[in-house]
Amino acid sequence: PDVIVIDVVEPVYYDQSLLNMSGNMMKDIRDSGVAAGQKYVETVSEQLRKDGINASGVVEMGKPADVIIDYAEKNNVDLIMLCTHGRSGVTRWIFGSVAERILQNAAVPVFMLSLRKMKN
Repeated sequence: PDVIVIDVVEPVYYDQSLLNMSGNMMKDIRDSGVAAGQKYVETVSEQLRKDGINASGVVEMGKPADVIIDYAEKNNVDLIMLCTHGRSGVTRWIFGSVAERILQNAAVPVFMLSLRKMKN
């Protein structure tokens, strides 16, 4: 394919609030994330194909920046295109910047589009 749409589902990390959850609940949460990711990549890939672009979708599990960089290296990707949420301040400190980590560590060019909401 010319375009590969990838969605990365982060694993559910155990902390004190999750200790009482059953293994089945954890699996259900993960499966729900994978199903949403699959729907997303299928929808985007289908729209690209309607526009004449050869596209397919992939859903992976892990830390987004690491998974995207690793996928690009293993699959001879020429360009990584991604949308950023444009977080700043405390939210960026808490969540980090996936886009920044990809930009700093990818072995191929990275094209970024900001999804930051425009202020009126």
